[in-house]
Amino acid sequence: MRPDHCLLLAALAAPCVAVTTASPAQETTVQASTTADAGAGAYRLLDSDRPRFTQRPYTVDEGAIQLELGFLDITTDDDFDTLKFLPLLLKIGLTESMDFELGFEPYVDFDPDPGDDDEGIGDTTLRLKINLWNNSTGAPGSKRLMDGDALALIPFIRLPTGTDDIGAEKVEGGILAPWSAPLSDTIDLTVMAGVDFVYDGADDSYDTELITSGALDFELQEDLSVYTELVTVLTTDAGHDHRALLGGGVMFALNPGAVMDAGILIGLNNDAEDFRFTTGITVRF
Repeated sequence: MRPDHCLLLAALAAPCVAVTTASPAQETTVQASTTADAGAGAYRLLDSDRPRFTQRPYTVDEGAIQLELGFLDITTDDDFDTLKFLPLLLKIGLTESMDFELGFEPYVDFDPDPGDDDEGIGDTTLRLKINLWNNSTGAPGSKRLMDGDALALIPFIRLPTGTDDIGAEKVEGGILAPWSAPLSDTIDLTVMAGVDFVYDGADDSYDTELITSGALDFELQEDLSVYTELVTVLTTDAGHDHRALLGGGVMFALNPGAVMDAGILIGLNNDAEDFRFTTGITVRF
């Protein structure tokens, strides 16, 4: 699997906290009832995109700032190992249905096999998340995450700011479309489709990757939930096959404005990365 492909998976996956539904009669949950903290009483319920690959359709409130920070991100494969320290996704609410998102990798250690170890900064990703309908993840005091399904579009551009052979070689970009719906009071479904145009240095051209993923979130108790997800990536690059990965993780609410998380992805075929682990936190200001 190409290093930039892996970095894409890690960057997209490098920040996604699961959010599920909760009935109006239930107490606060990590997804459905993280009511705004005292300094942000009008904010909707906290929702995050880490630690999953599958993104969420909900935006940050207008004027709010949300930091989705990875403490550590490790990827292993037959051809390389990658370590990322403090990868982040910073979100700023522009309107009630749109936010701006800045992704950055301050330290990446890329160790190809064979080849010399490279370390330095990684790529920079610029995104807009535009909610098309049902952006209400719960009004203040609400104990329900969603009332019906929600859909968003996430156009993104990846800038080749990485050091040496780390990350993209040229500007890349694409668009994602996540959709979520409640299945029950404690389970919700998120499905995502997308397209990514990735530069191929060998051919001096861009390959097209078609991305699909689906995730199920399960609320276990008041401040604890888990998820499982399946990811597939099809590519027009004749030298590579499709990639399939199976993942899962856990989220724990520290308080209404902060959620800790950990997640893994396991490759299901030869072209997919063998294993990925990430852990981090989401904090809203």
